[in-house]
Amino acid sequence: MSEDLTIEDVPEHVRDKLAAQAAERGQSLEAFLLDELTRTVSQPWINPLTGELEEGLRTEGQREPGVDAP
Repeated sequence: MSEDLTIEDVPEHVRDKLAAQAAERGQSLEAFLLDELTRTVSQPWINPLTGELEEGLRTEGQREPGVDAP
């Protein structure tokens, strides 16, 4: 299942640079950005880090008030 994604307030110079990079690859801006996002989340160093962050966020609410993390 796919989902639409909108990024607002992208500076013009950033959009222009992304569009130029897409054109260099012969891609539309949308295809280029999808490839870049897919590549980013596939990086092996990203997944462990996000897993640790997600686990920390889940357990943060389970601690007793005033008790510091080990």
